Amino acid sequence: MCSEYGAVGALASVRCFHYPHFSDTTQSDYNLVWWIRSEEPATLASDYAALAVPLNLPEEGAQDQTAITSAVTRALAARTGWLLIFDNAENPGQIEPYLPQTASGHVLITSRNQAFGGIASGLQVEELPPDESVELLLKRSGREKTATPADRADAARLAEELGYLPLALNQAAAYIEATGATFGNYLNLFKSKQKDRLADGRNLRQDERTIAGTWDLSIQKVEKESPAALQLLNLCAFFAPDDIPRAMLQAGAEHLPKPLSQAVADESQWYDATAALRRYSLAEVSADAETGRGLALVANLPADWGAYRTPAGKVVCFTLALQDPHHGL
Repeated sequence: MCSEYGAVGALASVRCFHYPHFSDTTQSDYNLVWWIRSEEPATLASDYAALAVPLNLPEEGAQDQTAITSAVTRALAARTGWLLIFDNAENPGQIEPYLPQTASGHVLITSRNQAFGGIASGLQVEELPPDESVELLLKRSGREKTATPADRADAARLAEELGYLPLALNQAAAYIEATGATFGNYLNLFKSKQKDRLADGRNLRQDERTIAGTWDLSIQKVEKESPAALQLLNLCAFFAPDDIPRAMLQAGAEHLPKPLSQAVADESQWYDATAALRRYSLAEVSADAETGRGLALVANLPADWGAYRTPAGKVVCFTLALQDPHHGL
């Protein structure tokens, strides 16, 4: 299991715990790999029950979710070659009822909470090695084939300044790709932003300050390019980081501030706004018409995102909840 969306790892995790009997295997060793969103009990139960479909269980169409869950657990116990990933789990008690009692497959759990020792063993996730950090910057920014030795040297200095944190590196590279800035340009901008953050007196860890600094630079650009995109990101600060349905925003469009209200109603403006967030690697967009899913943040927002949450944003969330309480804000 990996803990804490934040700064380290592909999921911005700092600690990983794995269920006993997890060996050095690869995805090719599994017949089934299933990702289970575990931050909320409802999504945890729903994603786990959805396993009935790939397992071809007769209970998949049942109305009783408890019956489906029991059937899934029995089916997994009787099979081998599966991997379950419980992502962003809150506590061991929330996950334990879903853990198979046999060693026929593997379980990986990610969480901010490090108190999983009773059901899993910990695995420390380190920062990227310096050379891999540089390669990530070069590939993600599209400079891998054109980088000069001087560019690579600047990229190495930037990677070091960013603490070799994958999320920060990805954020920086997205900015560089979108703006055409050099690695040296970005490094200077980032250092300037960090001075401002040190001066503002907020009590942040170094990794939190680094991530917040890369977000600040990206957000400044988004604000200039698309005010609606910034309003959308501001609104998303009140939601879980994925499966934010556009349909819900459309239903409450009259309660949203302009220009966001116009963007959620108009196809072209919606794509302009979400494209700005994607350009700077702040969000991904799904086109799943069946689920109505619209937006997924690349990670939980930085620890001090509260600075961007406006009173108006709280009112927006409240009115959206009243508009359709079944969305569970």
